[in-house]
Amino acid sequence: MLEDRPPNLDYSRLVSASKKLAPSAGKPVLRIALLSDAATQQFVPVLHVLLDASGFRAEIYEGAFDAIEVEAYNSA
Repeated sequence: MLEDRPPNLDYSRLVSASKKLAPSAGKPVLRIALLSDAATQQFVPVLHVLLDASGFRAEIYEGAFDAIEVEAYNSA
């Protein structure tokens, strides 16, 4: 779990750490759909690392660019 101090949010460090994350079968899965009208590719590795540090294994779905409404109404 994260401590009561602010996390180190250095982007380069977080991206590097995301490449070293090992599959963690023992952690609960947190499923996230990331919908946006802007690029989100740089945000995903950060989410993986921060959620892993908080005790979760993230499964992140990235919706198509600028298709928030279409993705939100898609039941799949």
